[in-house]
Amino acid sequence: AREPFTIGALTVAPTPLPHDAAQVALTFTHGQHKAGLATDLGEVPPGLLAHLAGCQVVLLESNHDAELLEKGPYPAFLKRRIASAKGHLSNAQTHALLRLLPRETSTVVLMHLSETNNLPELALSSALDALSGRRVHLCAAAQDELMVLDAAAEPPPTALRSKRRGQLALFDV
Repeated sequence: AREPFTIGALTVAPTPLPHDAAQVALTFTHGQHKAGLATDLGEVPPGLLAHLAGCQVVLLESNHDAELLEKGPYPAFLKRRIASAKGHLSNAQTHALLRLLPRETSTVVLMHLSETNNLPELALSSALDALSGRRVHLCAAAQDELMVLDAAAEPPPTALRSKRRGQLALFDV
């Protein structure tokens, strides 16, 4: 959960995350390129921002909107679990982390959006506000569609680059 390892020229570095099951954030480094993935976390732990330092691409959970979760159909025990420090990041928590991301981050993909307790428009709007004034690709992924992202392209001024949703193909081999 803490030791980096290599697969060919790719270095994978994990760091533990607070969740109710064992979970890690990962960074993938190949030469000068670095991508980070952090989903299934209930709060932003100390050290996560440092772990994501140098990432040009960050895939980050934006699981739920607090109001939709509160008013939604889930039973109270499940709502408490999701909103807990061992649950999932809300749009507001993701917003707070995005405001602190290093300037070299040029692509952000919002991941693990709840289909019941979030809307892509809400997650994207919150992230857009957090990234205001930065040149960054911003999009949201869904669980059932493929998303191919050209992270090498020049990012536009911060804008909703794409409302298309889908899973992200990190490496096109």
